[in-house]
Amino acid sequence: MNWNAQSIPVLIGGLPPKSRVPEGDGITDFKNLAMPPAEQIRTCSPYWHILQGTYRTPTFMVHGNDDDWLPWQMTEKTIGALRARGIPCGMLIPERCGHAFDLFPRAPRGDPLGVGWAAIEKAYDWACERLQMEN
Repeated sequence: MNWNAQSIPVLIGGLPPKSRVPEGDGITDFKNLAMPPAEQIRTCSPYWHILQGTYRTPTFMVHGNDDDWLPWQMTEKTIGALRARGIPCGMLIPERCGHAFDLFPRAPRGDPLGVGWAAIEKAYDWACERLQMEN
């Protein structure tokens, strides 16, 4: 989905039925779905809501620096926007961790050194501290 720029159409509109998808070489081609209107994209974008001041949820993000799907700089930018609005937030960027490293630790770009899991544990600790502050 991501490599063919289809994540947003699928996340917003779902996977369409085969009858509504063009066929290429006799195979249903899901690589050319129409991009939804910008307004639809904005309404489900946490970053857009942060900029609008409608997102107030304390947030901790963990993003591997070897992610080949999404650049870790996007996380850094999001955390910067949260900080600018005074929303409690934190971030860790573990070294040598790829996309979904916590789901596929043994994958080539997974978490071969276990540093990603250490970051995930720190994120859980951070969330638990926030919850204790609320009670």
